[in-house]
Amino acid sequence: MKLFVYGSLRMGLYNYELYLKGKSQFIGYGYVMGELYTLKERSYPALLPGNSSILGEIYEVDEAVARAIDVLEEYVPGSSENEYEKLLTHILDEQGRLLDTLPVYWYHVEKPGNRRLLNEIIQEHDFTAYCQRNID
Repeated sequence: MKLFVYGSLRMGLYNYELYLKGKSQFIGYGYVMGELYTLKERSYPALLPGNSSILGEIYEVDEAVARAIDVLEEYVPGSSENEYEKLLTHILDEQGRLLDTLPVYWYHVEKPGNRRLLNEIIQEHDFTAYCQRNID
């Protein structure tokens, strides 16, 4: 199955090394419409609805990898306690044309306690670029 990732699962970041490196096939880049936020006390971002083009990566993964990522994202189908909700989302190219419709993990802001963790919008709309800027 294909999956779109925009945060710590992106190539070169820490969860990519643990969950995707050597266990997936990189398909390409894409964009989702939303806003990317930093989270207080966390080292990963939150994706919420919005009007910005958020850069991410598309991977082909098997069922075992997909299940492991569900656990990472604290996603259980039908649970109100999810940290992220996995929703089918339009994936766009650089020109805004539809590439695919894939599962994307959206931050579950309605979960008690999650809203208070929202910090600031990631102005780069690209978590890898944000991480690189904040390391330098």
